[in-house]
Amino acid sequence: MLEQNKNLVLRLYVQPGAAKTQISGQFGEGPDLRLKLRISAPPVEGAANLAVQEFLAKRLGLKLRQVVLLRGEKSRAKDFQVPNEDGNDLFQALQQMAVPGGR
Repeated sequence: MLEQNKNLVLRLYVQPGAAKTQISGQFGEGPDLRLKLRISAPPVEGAANLAVQEFLAKRLGLKLRQVVLLRGEKSRAKDFQVPNEDGNDLFQALQQMAVPGGR
């Protein structure tokens, strides 16, 4: 997670084609730490990216247009920017939604 002005960059590791869409823990360590997100959408023609965008918007109470893919259009490592004007720790809120055991 990185803060930029009044925005937050969520660093995600996305696994498309999962049986169920869910946050399943963390991936990596130190500065490479990312939140692991399993997405049921396939990695075809941007379907997984859109599914991640929709998932984040719904979970964070944002409009779809407020969730912007910055990096990783064709990679599992993705960075999404979301507004965070009130300074809430959205990354921690998402971590708390993780399914124990990641399944």
